Amino acid sequence: MRQKKWKMMILGLVICVLTGCGQVQQEESMRCITFYRSIKGVNSVILSVAKNIEKQLKKQDQIWISTYELPDESYLSLDYKVDMAILLEMDAVILNGTKSDGDQEAYQKLKDAGIPFILVDGDNEESGRYAYIGTDNVQAGCEAAKAAAEQFEKCTVGILSAPVQEGNRTSRSRDQRREGFLKESEEQDNISVVGECVCPNQLLEAIPVMREFLDEYPEMNVLFCLDSASGIAAAKVIEERGIQEEMYVICFDLPVQVEEEIQNGGIDVTLLQDTEKTAEACIQVLKELKEGENLNEGQKISVECRMITKEDLEQPE
Repeated sequence: MRQKKWKMMILGLVICVLTGCGQVQQEESMRCITFYRSIKGVNSVILSVAKNIEKQLKKQDQIWISTYELPDESYLSLDYKVDMAILLEMDAVILNGTKSDGDQEAYQKLKDAGIPFILVDGDNEESGRYAYIGTDNVQAGCEAAKAAAEQFEKCTVGILSAPVQEGNRTSRSRDQRREGFLKESEEQDNISVVGECVCPNQLLEAIPVMREFLDEYPEMNVLFCLDSASGIAAAKVIEERGIQEEMYVICFDLPVQVEEEIQNGGIDVTLLQDTEKTAEACIQVLKELKEGENLNEGQKISVECRMITKEDLEQPE
């Protein structure tokens, strides 16, 4: 039954493309595809990058990007996205970086099909990607630890994340942020990490998990949230308990709900990825691929990640 559902979804997407639901393709144009899933209130970096690519492209660039929303089951399957790109004979693919044994096989399928792929948001150097374009997540984690160390004489830290995985798949961006934070924590005499928690993406399911985590480690005064979903859940429980002044909360990205929680005091700082610059770099790499100038395969292009506080939001543009 599951296999039949998979095939029907692929067929539906193929019909959508062939019947012109997207932009009309030109034979000489480069065709690139990317996929995203929608979780209310949570920032989708890959969708933001795709929208900025569409916004920045000019007619003479002759590059077409197709962006498709997928349900959880399909989005969490790298095989599904890879098979779709191959079936539609795409010239390039933009993907979130993930890492597992099965992922490596899926990436190899793209290589065997001659379809270059660009990773954004999280890197996987072993994947064979043509380029990684985005934040240096290890460095971002280091900067978060430095910011935390300045808040209290003794920082007792809990690390939070929301899952982006199927089986043993892990998000490379979250892994690398955690890696950077732990690395810098070893250099800071006043930081100790006492617990870690994975909470659901959906807010109503995440809140009770967050409550249990705070109850288990009442000594925590810093929460390092590896994504916006866990940051929002943390903020809600902190506000519920009235302990905003006692906790320092760090998260990533700036969807509307994170901005509101910063204004309310539930989140103290977020690290914001520059998706406009990521999109600009993606366009340059796609142009390079279109012209057949495959001179920089395996390149890594780092894009700025800024710390945003309440004071930054209140400054006039």
